[in-house]
Amino acid sequence: MLGSLSLLICTSRGQPYYDAWFTHIYVTDRNSQIDLINGGTAMVYDDQEAIKRLVFYNSGCGTFGADLYTRIYRDDVLQATSSETYVSKGSSDTDEFSSRTSGPETYSYKVELWWENWGQHLLVDVKEFRIKVVKLLVSNWDASFLSIERGFEAGELPITFTNGGNDYMYNVNVTVVDSAGLIVTPSTQSLGTISENGTKTAIFSVQAGRDKTPKNYTLAFDVAYSDLRTTIHTETFQANVAVASNPIRENLIYIIVALVAVILCLGTGLYYIRRRKRQSPIS
Repeated sequence: MLGSLSLLICTSRGQPYYDAWFTHIYVTDRNSQIDLINGGTAMVYDDQEAIKRLVFYNSGCGTFGADLYTRIYRDDVLQATSSETYVSKGSSDTDEFSSRTSGPETYSYKVELWWENWGQHLLVDVKEFRIKVVKLLVSNWDASFLSIERGFEAGELPITFTNGGNDYMYNVNVTVVDSAGLIVTPSTQSLGTISENGTKTAIFSVQAGRDKTPKNYTLAFDVAYSDLRTTIHTETFQANVAVASNPIRENLIYIIVALVAVILCLGTGLYYIRRRKRQSPIS
């Protein structure tokens, strides 16, 4: 009889029944947590543990208390159900769920509060929120093929890439980690912040010494950036530079000296030939 009376009290407001309800939904957000009792989005990093701590309050279900439990859904798929907990009227309790999810992705969550009343399972509260799983990665790496002549002026090597993740890349730096013996300046370029799907370009100057063997050289660059937790990530990429030999330009001084010497020799020879002709007796 008492159970029927309690059921009548809780069902008088219709479905769901609001004599017990969630008071807080604490969710991992970056390096701390956020209360999503009124909805919203928490942000975690790829493969970071996301803890959902559900706090609920029993205002009037049951004569003295009620057996309450919670369920959690991700994208409308049931993930877990807690065990039943007896919660006295006027008291609160907490359930906790933990998961690791992969990104880049945004997941929709729904949590339900249930009352087990004399074998009947009654839904008493529902809340929804989202978790954005952040994953950052460099995509569309494009280092234009560069060809330079050894021992002469430097060539420009533009490097373009995109933030292929679903959040900001902070403090982005592109650094030469293997110059393959070539002269690359500057050693590091700072590109600041790159937004989701944003693209930026770093331009390096590359020069080859006169002693470099003509061939293709592979340079290595690190792209370092920070995520929403200020954690630094580094990815390594390559660029190709062809070093060529130009015998004429490389030996231009010697060629000029040789030409001058030849011209001088020819000039001197012509001078003596003409002089001898003027000195020869007329027969």
